Amino acid sequence: MNNYPDPDGQPNREPTAPRVGRTSPALVVVDAGVVELSEVGLSDPGPSEVTVRAEYSGISTGTDRWVAQGRFDWGTAGFPLVPGYQKAGYVVQAGDGAQAWIGRPVFAASARDFIGVAASSGGHAEYSNHPLEQVYALSGPPSPLLALGVSVQVGYNAAHRIQPDRVRRVAVIGDGVIGMSGALAALDRGFDVAVVGHHDDRLDVARQAGGTGLTGDSVAADLAAFAPEAIIDTIQSADSFELVIHTLPADYGQVVYSGFTPGLPDTWASMTRLQQRSITAHFQSGWTRERLAKVLQTIENDETALHQLPVSQIPADHCRQAFDDLITGAQVPLGSVIRWSAHP
Repeated sequence: MNNYPDPDGQPNREPTAPRVGRTSPALVVVDAGVVELSEVGLSDPGPSEVTVRAEYSGISTGTDRWVAQGRFDWGTAGFPLVPGYQKAGYVVQAGDGAQAWIGRPVFAASARDFIGVAASSGGHAEYSNHPLEQVYALSGPPSPLLALGVSVQVGYNAAHRIQPDRVRRVAVIGDGVIGMSGALAALDRGFDVAVVGHHDDRLDVARQAGGTGLTGDSVAADLAAFAPEAIIDTIQSADSFELVIHTLPADYGQVVYSGFTPGLPDTWASMTRLQQRSITAHFQSGWTRERLAKVLQTIENDETALHQLPVSQIPADHCRQAFDDLITGAQVPLGSVIRWSAHP
């Protein structure tokens, strides 16, 4: 044992291992591209922390993929890690100052690390510890759609970044949860909306809500004919940039880059070309407490078209296969959530 004195004169002692308060099934990325459903340990929640038992955790087909592949370059924790940044469930234990939360239905974002396993951000586990600043009270029982709250909020916020002056038509590139949420929110704002995607079943959601779905070999021509003044780009690739730069009008066009893409923006977009055309660019990927709380309330109250987003429930014992599909690029159903509870 190291008994060298520390600066206050007391001997240094090797740290005591944290006490395991409980164990939990969790989706664990043990190495880049390798996932397992296994048990992880949790300590008891600390002051102003709560333990949340998930009913559902929402899969982000973008960020969760990059994390599982080891390509999330915004500070991915070292392996092994538990991914996932959105879940809905109940508070089952609380630390000092948080006891009033016990039993409450909540949405929870980033979790604390597990014992010996990092949280990045730790949502894909039945039980996880969260600081109260990452916990949001719900007014009713958790629902699968609520478990996608962060992803929905990113799309919702993208639609609200658009400045309405001289904008009547909005195009959305990408038909994932963020893209569809952005499209539905833009329709709620009164814009004419077209969604560019590859999946007719998803595009039908936009069509049924009053928008247009564009797919196939004629997308570039069809988008040019639609003539949007603003574009929400959730794909952020060289191909999507060509649609942006060749479709938006010079001097007053707007593009909102929404979501996360590995690498610097100059690998998939040219700031110089945007500047030369005087196209306004917004970048939006995360959440604030105020925005997320508003979107959760909107979902609970069915206040907007967001309730039309389809949700696909994946039983916890099948989540490894879902992540294997995600990692290899196979299609994962729109609005996929992991169901941790035993009931359907």
